[in-house]
Amino acid sequence: MTVSLRDAALRGKPLTQALIIDWHVHLGRWLLTYSPVVDEAMFAAMERVGVSKICVNGSFFPSAREGNNRVAEFARRFPERAVPFAFLNPYQNDLLDELKRCVEELGMRGLKVHSMIQGPHSRDAGLFDWSPVWEYCGRAGVPVLAHGIVHDEDIRRHPGTVFVIAHGIGVGLRMRGLRECANAYVDTAWTQTRASSLKEMVEIIGGERILWGSDAPLDDFAHRLGVVLDAGLSEEEQRKILGLNAARLLRLSL
Repeated sequence: MTVSLRDAALRGKPLTQALIIDWHVHLGRWLLTYSPVVDEAMFAAMERVGVSKICVNGSFFPSAREGNNRVAEFARRFPERAVPFAFLNPYQNDLLDELKRCVEELGMRGLKVHSMIQGPHSRDAGLFDWSPVWEYCGRAGVPVLAHGIVHDEDIRRHPGTVFVIAHGIGVGLRMRGLRECANAYVDTAWTQTRASSLKEMVEIIGGERILWGSDAPLDDFAHRLGVVLDAGLSEEEQRKILGLNAARLLRLSL
């Protein structure tokens, strides 16, 4: 008898029968909050619930370049578990130069941008031109995990670049306006994390454009998994969201 993912979780079993990739994980600690499990200590927590891989970014580090180096070194140490994402700070480094270094020299597979660190008004004020970054990501097949910085017109102007709106299952109204943009995705790492919001997002853009993310170590793998498993989705939709969509975007061999 085949046990569903939800039933396996309710029995306290790790979900080893599904590919689970966490799209939204930070290396290190954010000093504004307590994180009991960080870096390689997260692996034990992953194994308890069946998470296979984590996509790691270095946005917690004061220096973007140092954070990128630390993420690359972490991924080299744990290549079967960690997928490295670059991070950019336009106040510290040339955007395109650092991105190319991360992708072409360090082997980064994605890019994280964050308005809290990169300046919520820098893009609107015209201080920095992010268009070359989006264009490069499209050519290189590098998906962008965007916490701010990216506007709807960026998504429309760069259809060859995948933009994943961080914490995006909470922005149903915005995604209704981007429904026709096949390059607009969301992740599940929303602070409120209501299962009903995930169900609504599936109805808006479909399960193929939603990626599971925990925001670890700021949140718990099991908690974020429970939202997907309890949203009333089909098992096929659950498997896409939990890992298959991420594997497709990252071009991982399964």
